[in-house]
Amino acid sequence: MIVSWRSGFNGGTQQKFRVAWLNIRTQNTKYLPEIMDYGQGQIEQHIIQSLEPSTSYIIYVEATNKHGIVRSENNANCTTRSSLSQSNNTVATSVGASIGSSMLILIIAVLVFLFLRRRPCNKEVDKRQILTNTLTMNSKQLKQALVLNMRKQTAYPLMKKLE
Repeated sequence: MIVSWRSGFNGGTQQKFRVAWLNIRTQNTKYLPEIMDYGQGQIEQHIIQSLEPSTSYIIYVEATNKHGIVRSENNANCTTRSSLSQSNNTVATSVGASIGSSMLILIIAVLVFLFLRRRPCNKEVDKRQILTNTLTMNSKQLKQALVLNMRKQTAYPLMKKLE
């Protein structure tokens, strides 16, 4: 809870402020540490933490100097939110985290899909390379076979003559 006030005339001496909050149910009063005054007309603002949920409080400010203590004329009566509304914030945070995580998983899945979809193209290129290598090897073998065949044909008439 944020408490703010405007400092007034300090009687010519330095003053300090104290913020107090009274738990109406337990009648327990707590105080913030003393706060130095920064000058007349300055707006002071401080945060009260550790308030109980669904609890009514009376909040006031005290000004202290060598002349005494003066309590603010206007007390603030307020009730803190229930823990249910705080759990709603927790639910909203959880839902946001779930949506964010789902989006991250979806993005990763799309990237994996695109990567895997691209790989078969590479496999086709590899298949074409293998086919080219096979054809190249077959033409080499064909050339060797032709050379061998030509040698045989050249050698064959010589063999006939020898017989």
